[in-house]
Amino acid sequence: MKKSFAVLAIAASIGTSVGAFAIDAASQRAHVPFSFKVGNKTMPAGDYRFTATESLLRVESLDGKNYVSTIITPSFNDHVKQGKLVFQNNASGMELSQLFQSDSTRGEKVFTERK
Repeated sequence: MKKSFAVLAIAASIGTSVGAFAIDAASQRAHVPFSFKVGNKTMPAGDYRFTATESLLRVESLDGKNYVSTIITPSFNDHVKQGKLVFQNNASGMELSQLFQSDSTRGEKVFTERK
């Protein structure tokens, strides 16, 4: 059975440190083509499920081998038609910083570990 994933598209222009990737609206799944950090854990490139509750985000690879949970806080923005992930490129690599729900103005700011 073929699984469908949202096509990833970089929304930020070349040379900036932020990339935004589309999330499949129905399943909250996305393919992330690079390794990335969530909190203090580095996740390998791959296909992921993103599940948000009121204050927690669970990121789990679809093969079940990698998962992490972290604290989130509400973040509001302009209305987005398709959900998206936002990554920050910093000294430790790409880090998940926000995710936005489909057809909504609500998003979630991901807790990031600061040293």
